[in-house]
Amino acid sequence: MVSFFAVFMVTVLLLPQSVCSEDRHIVEYDNGRRDYIKYESVLRKRCGFSLAFKCRRFLELYDYLVPEARGHLSSEALVEYDCKKKIWRLIRINHYDQNMGEGNLLSGEEGEDKWLDITIDSREKQKFNFVCF
Repeated sequence: MVSFFAVFMVTVLLLPQSVCSEDRHIVEYDNGRRDYIKYESVLRKRCGFSLAFKCRRFLELYDYLVPEARGHLSSEALVEYDCKKKIWRLIRINHYDQNMGEGNLLSGEEGEDKWLDITIDSREKQKFNFVCF
């Protein structure tokens, strides 16, 4: 029987190499918007010590084909997902004048402290499946 320690060490040694082979994971492309999850942020950010194993905090990038109403072509959001309760919330979001989070910061806003349900057949469900592995 393989020990827990051996499985843990293999996971720790191999996961960052395989996950970081690209720096973003494409979640969905829909209606002129492509969502990405930044790999490095999934591996490095936790919601806090007490929630370390059930909660993920990570960066998302929203890239738009045409400028949104405020004139931005991309947005970067910091979000938290509670993997046990299947809920999520927005911590903050920044909007940029160029694609892929490049260019000048046009505006930024803090998210509400409100947790939202992860619904079936949604972008959030796809993200949940990826980050709550």
